[in-house]
Formats: sequence, C-alpha cells, structure tokens
Amino acid sequence: MFGSSAGMSMAPGLPFLMGWQDKDFALRAAEKGWITRDTSLNSPFVMSHSETVTFRANVEPFPDLRIDVNANRTYSERTTEFYNYDSSTGSFDPVNKSVRGNFTMSVNTMKTAFSKMNKESVPASEAFQNLKDYRAVISQRLSNQRIPNSQAEYTPGKVEGTEYYNGYGPTSPQVMVPAFIAAYTGQAPEKVALSPFPSIKYMRPNWRITYEGVVQQSPFLKKYLKTLSFNHSYRSSYNVGSFISNLDYDDKLYKDGFSYVRNTIGDFIGPNDINSVSISEQFSPLINMEITWINDFETRAELKSSRNLALSFSNNQLTEMISNEMVFGLGYRFTRMDLIIKTKKSQKAYSNDLNIRGDLSFRKNKTILRKIVEENDQLTAGQNAITLKTTADYMLSDRFQLRIYYDRILNKPLVGSFNTSNTNFGVSFRFTLAQ
Repeated sequence: MFGSSAGMSMAPGLPFLMGWQDKDFALRAAEKGWITRDTSLNSPFVMSHSETVTFRANVEPFPDLRIDVNANRTYSERTTEFYNYDSSTGSFDPVNKSVRGNFTMSVNTMKTAFSKMNKESVPASEAFQNLKDYRAVISQRLSNQRIPNSQAEYTPGKVEGTEYYNGYGPTSPQVMVPAFIAAYTGQAPEKVALSPFPSIKYMRPNWRITYEGVVQQSPFLKKYLKTLSFNHSYRSSYNVGSFISNLDYDDKLYKDGFSYVRNTIGDFIGPNDINSVSISEQFSPLINMEITWINDFETRAELKSSRNLALSFSNNQLTEMISNEMVFGLGYRFTRMDLIIKTKKSQKAYSNDLNIRGDLSFRKNKTILRKIVEENDQLTAGQNAITLKTTADYMLSDRFQLRIYYDRILNKPLVGSFNTSNTNFGVSFRFTLAQ
C-alpha cells in the first residue's frame, strides 16, 4: 500500500512511475512507511534487470556478394527479497535475497572448430587438453588479485604438491570457466576474462556470406547455367544457462571486495552458483553450392558441421557433441504439367508446374563424455546415418498444393545397438490461408 503526503507530492514518486531502477527502493519504501505492516505478508520484492547489446551490419564489397554480420550480448537477472515487519523492533527486516539470471554472448571458436572424428571411437581433443592445462594459469591470476588487499586469513602461494594456488583449486568453477572459454575460443589464458560474464569487449561477430555473381561474370558459364550461388554461415555462442546468487558469499567482512568463505574442499566460493556453461557452434552451412542449369535441372551440394560443448560443475565433466553432414540434392521443374483428378461424380483437369526434388545426406555424430578429474574419455552415443528424401509438389491452385513424398533413413549406431531403418511415404494436401 502506498500513501500520499500533503500538496501535490506522491508516493512512491514520479521516478518510480517512469521505471527508474533503484536497488535500494524497497528498503527506502519500508523506512518511509510505504509497505504494509501486516505480518502475514508473504510477497517478495521483485526487481528485473536486463542488458542487451546487438550489432548488425550488411556489407556488399562488390555486386552479388552479400555479407551479413551480427553480434550480441544478453545479460538478465531477477532479484527477489522479502521484507517482513518485526513488531518487537518496529522495523522491516530484509531476508532471503536471491538473484537468478542467465547470460549469452556471441563468440568465435573457429580456432578449435574442426574436431577430427577419425575412425577412433573417442578422438583426442587438443582444446580439452588446453582446458586442463590453462587451469593453473587462471588459478594464479585469481590469487594475484587478492594479494594487494589480502587479509591475515589469506596466505598467497601454491598449495603444496600442486600447481594451483591457495583457494583456487583445479575443480573450482571460478578457475574452470575462464579456462574453458580460453581453450575453446583460442584465447591466451593470461588475457581471457576471469568473470563468467565477459564484458562487451569480448563479444565476437558471427556472419552469413552469399555470392550469386559467378554466372554473370562468365560468358562461358552463361551457356550452361542459369544461376550459381554459394552460401556460408557461421554462428557460435557462449551461454550460462542459469545462475543463482550464492547465499554463503560475503564480501563485506573486510570491505576489500573479496569473500573469504570456502567450500568443503578449501576453494573460495564465487558470488554466483553456476551449474554449467556451454558453447554452441554451427557451420550451417560450412559451404553450400546451388546450380540451376540452362534446362531447369537443379543440383545442390552442402556440407554442415556443428559442435555443442557443455561443462558441468556438479560432476566436473565436459559433454562434447559433434556432427558432420554432407547433402547432395537434385531437382527438376516440369512446366505446364497436365494432371486430371477424377472423383465419382466429376473430373477436373489442371495444367501447372510439377516440382520434383531429391536429397541424399550422409551424417555422422558422436557424443563424448570427457571426465576432468578421472582423466577418462568415453563415447556415450553416436551414429552414422544415411537419409533419402524425395518430394513431388504440384500446385492445384494459388493456395492448394498436392505433395507426394518418400523418405528413408538408415541408422548405424556406434554404441551398443542394432542397425535400424525407417521409411515414410504418403500424400499430403496443403491449403494456405494467408495471401
């Protein structure tokens, strides 16, 4: 409940109505009597905050070459805190403050992009080895931050018998997150951001490139081709799926900005409890070539690659999912194809285009579990898949489409299962309501 004072003044005031963000607003509202003193109140004060930075650019260095560049960084948090009235003291006690949020930022991981699947069940990973090696450097950097303002409770230096510094062991999330980012983005561990939420200066662009001017520039190709286009696309993002403020974190003891609370294995706890971080990377496509020949015959070839990395702190292991795919496509459009559809009572003739397409793809994927403490890599899932997709589309009218399709998928699992095959075929009708 909000009250009002004499004159034209209002509570909580114009800045509040205009959306002004003030982290101390709830405490100030309690002091000024703007909050009910009903002890049964069980609703938290909630404050949401989000930051979004987006960069987009379209570049055409010369005709028919288009480059679309984009980068983004998004940070969001939701703060909840309870203000309960204590009748014995006549004041409000703020309790159970909690901050939850998530984070995502575009990055560039091309330096470690092309993992070799080989014929080995579990291919080696240089980036994963770097992750383990970089931890000692990150541990030292974190320790050095404390030295200028260190208190009597902190003794800098390496823990005896290890390469890690006091308070920042090999499985500390504060150590592993920067090491993970450095290892898979190709950054030096001496320069990578130590925060799990890197600033805007660490944001990197993603892109899509399209070139369609090959035929126009070649009189020879014009004799055989109508169009020839190339496409390439790259996307990579670093993500903190969710985090929550650590209730045990206390940086007010010595007023030096550091918490001296440790967990059960002696590492300093961070301001936030993060269960996992991840990197998602896609070349979709790595390269794509589409040709329309002079006789309306169409051919297509495409190569795709993707990688998903998830570092979990509950069991100190990295899950790596990698996939490579090759696609070959054929197509042909028959113009003014006659078709007669008969029913019991009538028949109707059509004369429209018939579009036939067929795609054959070869895909290989693996899911690898890389255990950091046990130093053991294990293939947990994977398969080789061959997919054939064919369609025949016929427009009965501007809004009514007839489609005949046939799909067949052959799967050969790499881990403990039988070969399988799936076949789908049928006829579908599609009616479009929109203009």
